[in-house]
Amino acid sequence: MKRSNIFKLSTVATLVTVSLGANASLYNVEMVSPSVTANEFYGSAISEAGVLAGDTRDGTDGLPFREEAPFGIDNNFYYLDWDDLESYCYRERGYNSCENWASREWNGINNAGGLQREREAFTQGYTSNARGFTEAGALMTTPASDYAPGGGSLEADSNNVTVNKYSASGQVIGNTSSGYYNSNGNYGLAYRERGFIGDTILLPRQISQGADQIVELMGRTMAFDSFEYPLGSGNTYVVGSAAVNPFRYSDGDKNYRGSVSNCFSSDDPGALQECQNFAFSTKGYVWDVTAGDVSVAGESIALWPNTKDNDADTGWRDDTSYMASVRGAVVRDVTLDLMERRPPTMLNLYLLVTTPLGMTTTC
Repeated sequence: MKRSNIFKLSTVATLVTVSLGANASLYNVEMVSPSVTANEFYGSAISEAGVLAGDTRDGTDGLPFREEAPFGIDNNFYYLDWDDLESYCYRERGYNSCENWASREWNGINNAGGLQREREAFTQGYTSNARGFTEAGALMTTPASDYAPGGGSLEADSNNVTVNKYSASGQVIGNTSSGYYNSNGNYGLAYRERGFIGDTILLPRQISQGADQIVELMGRTMAFDSFEYPLGSGNTYVVGSAAVNPFRYSDGDKNYRGSVSNCFSSDDPGALQECQNFAFSTKGYVWDVTAGDVSVAGESIALWPNTKDNDADTGWRDDTSYMASVRGAVVRDVTLDLMERRPPTMLNLYLLVTTPLGMTTTC
């Protein structure tokens, strides 16, 4: 690294000190006491009205809650247990203490969290590790789902919620799991993640849009941003990602507690232990949430790049899934730029794509 690219600590400290001294009267630091109970609290978003929203943790995540592919790279969906976590750590993080790191992510801490508790939830039950909150209280305590695995009843405090942003209208945008449904002592998960805005759940590709049944029943979505278009219209859209195809379920390396190949043909896959790890190929998605319905279907905004043969239909090449996600959206009012010659409004979507050939980012 060149010397010119390194900030000296003394310079940074001086700049911070000067900044604090010059702007101390412009803001106040206030303590917020959420009405939810947890070991750790994280502020994730602040509305234009100054209202805080965030999420909690009781233990470690195991697999990150905000990434479509585990750790942003495993679009084979092979990270299943402690050994896989340790292998990932050595190959991608290079820690000297990967055994300890893998143990924390697998076992959790404080008798909470960790990937093992998710993996064993079907027989042992599950308690929330991440809870969303605002200053007014908890978020998504009973997320909507038209599908109840095994016809069971939802277990209280069994879903994980993360907060990503506020919309311009002051609604919280985030992701939630379905929570676990108790059917004769077995606990099935309808979906591991679905995006939400306010009280509206964002749906994956539907059967009416050409999806397989398991995509509609268990497909995942994530929500990251929103925009109003046209500006001033009151029409609100949310962007993120949605499952459009199942992963390659004939690949035995994806199995955990049974064969995932059983899931595709089942009418009730969430009631099967082997289907708790079922995953999907995703596309960048946009949902029109103007009406404020309990749930709403969306539309994909782009094709996967670099597909060949029938990849675009299956959603995978070899054993690797195509993944895409919209992480940001900006409606630019170019009337504010007198030198700009483009149309008076312009929508930019920031798309993150992971393919079997690698990762690309487009706008």
